[in-house]
Amino acid sequence: MRFQSTIILTLISLSSFGQIEFENDSVRSINYGHIIGDIVSDTVQFTFRFWKEVERVPGTFLEFTLSDNKWSYRTGYIDFKKNELIIKEKDHRHLNLDSIWNELTRLQISSIKRQTESKWKGTSEKGQNFTVRTNRETYDRNGIFYTIEFIDHHRYKRISYVDPEGLIKTFGQIPATSTDHEQIVKIANLLSATFDIDKIMRQQLLERFSKTKKTN
Repeated sequence: MRFQSTIILTLISLSSFGQIEFENDSVRSINYGHIIGDIVSDTVQFTFRFWKEVERVPGTFLEFTLSDNKWSYRTGYIDFKKNELIIKEKDHRHLNLDSIWNELTRLQISSIKRQTESKWKGTSEKGQNFTVRTNRETYDRNGIFYTIEFIDHHRYKRISYVDPEGLIKTFGQIPATSTDHEQIVKIANLLSATFDIDKIMRQQLLERFSKTKKTN
């Protein structure tokens, strides 16, 4: 699994500065861009996408869109057999998207490094601090795959993590911790619980298997 070098995001609170700033990747490689697309309207100021995927259930997403200084959202998944974007109906809950975004900011979503650039640190029994050496093979593994994207008309940023929960348990035996891995898990848990992402994944899996049975 290939990761680009780290560029730390600087994400500025909209309410404080009137805009959201983040550094630009060298390539605008939008996740599943050939299906979900780029920003489609000049009125859209900013888009944030969160993807939660496993091997059998790829392409489950949450999207925040900021237009005219107001947030909206949608959830869904990609039907790869049809190359279609499936948007799920919203429930009748009132969600304070401003509050959710502020919570993401509090969870330091702006400072999360790329996974291969994150540091695992610990303290020995003698009280000496140490950093665990890692390489690309450390992150060549199966498990839940998370991707977060920051998009506006001129800039784009993507960060991906594979199996951060499993890695936290593995390195915890050393013991060593990674702030970046812990933060991405907190962010994923918040968004998954608030927007029923796991429910969408289960529905997607059931639909895939039901379609497979019908064709057999």
